Formats: sequence, C-alpha cells, structure tokens
Amino acid sequence: FDQAGGCWAQNRPNITGMADAQAYTTWSRFYLDAKALRPYLEQSAEQRGYKWMSVCVFAFCPQYAYDLGSDVVLLERNIDEVSGMSPGLAMVRGAARQHGNRPWGIDMSAYRYWNGGPTVFDTSGRLVTGWSPSMLARNLYAAYMAGADVILNEAANFYSTAAPHGLNPLGVVVRDFADFSLQRHPVRGSPEVPIAILQDHFSGYEPPF
Repeated sequence: FDQAGGCWAQNRPNITGMADAQAYTTWSRFYLDAKALRPYLEQSAEQRGYKWMSVCVFAFCPQYAYDLGSDVVLLERNIDEVSGMSPGLAMVRGAARQHGNRPWGIDMSAYRYWNGGPTVFDTSGRLVTGWSPSMLARNLYAAYMAGADVILNEAANFYSTAAPHGLNPLGVVVRDFADFSLQRHPVRGSPEVPIAILQDHFSGYEPPF
C-alpha cells in the first residue's frame, strides 16, 4: 500500500464514486484475486509455515490489511507528510487488537517529500534532506512505549567516515535507541490506552497531518 501507488497498485480499479462498502469489496478483491494473494492469506500462519507481514502508509490501511489475512501489520511513519505518529499508533494498535491481538509495528521511513530525499548529511554533519534525527528519535521512542511488537528502520545511511565514532547523527540516534530498548529497558509494561477512535469500518478515514 506504499504511497497509494507503486507496482502493487498497477491496474487497480478506480473506486471513485462507489458507495463505501462497494469500494471496499472492489479494493479487497483486487488484492485477493487480481493479485492472487487469496490462496496464501486464507491459510493460517501454521498452515503456510510462516507469518505474512504487510506494510501500510495510510493510518486506515492496517484494519484492511488484517481483514485480508495479514498476520503482522506495520504502519509506515515519517513519509510524505501523511498523518502523524499519534493517530497512526492508535489506529494500527486498535486494528491489531480487533483481530485477536495480532502483532503490529511501525516502519520508520527517513524520506521527506518537501525536501526531496531521505535523511542525508554533508561531511560536516549538517542535515541536507529528509527528516531530522530528533524527529526520528521521538517517533522511535513513541512507537516503542506505545507497545509496538516490531520497529523497522527502512534503508538509510547511518555511517560517516568523518565522525570519530563512525556514525552520523542518525546512526547515533539508532544506536542509543537500541541500547534503550534492547539493553536498558526491555520490559515496557503495558501502555495505558484511555481513548479510542470509533469509525465506520468502510470510512477510509485518514487523520490530517
């Protein structure tokens, strides 16, 4: 579901003007039948011998990915100024709970549409394109403390030959987060969730960024 486009969206039917339920059925059948995923997704993880993980960009997509049969769903954040971390966390976590407490997670992108590139630094360590290391750091810790089972960093350059420790500013953030989550605080407890988002199943609602 990346960027609502790419190879997985080629030849996808136009659902403009359809009633919500019809649009949902048409969209689902495209992936299950035209893309021939039904034989795999209708099996359990035990039957197929592995778990099926999906990655979504839009906050409304995890619910539909679990509907299709995904065992684990990651919601991509820091991408193209789509909805932010807080509503995204609420919607992917809620979708996972509604589907039998399936695993869920966050996929961290470093690409920013408005400056046309991923997180990249010049030789002095100055940010050239992409999101700032502090932005990525906030979202890493927010995802972890919200209970994410998986946090995936998309491909990025974490190294710098100019830095004495061999890491650029993004590499330092990722190193410190790994130490926090894997070494110092591997037991998080359970997040307190006092508020829920209630919406029509077919709404396709995407919170504004």
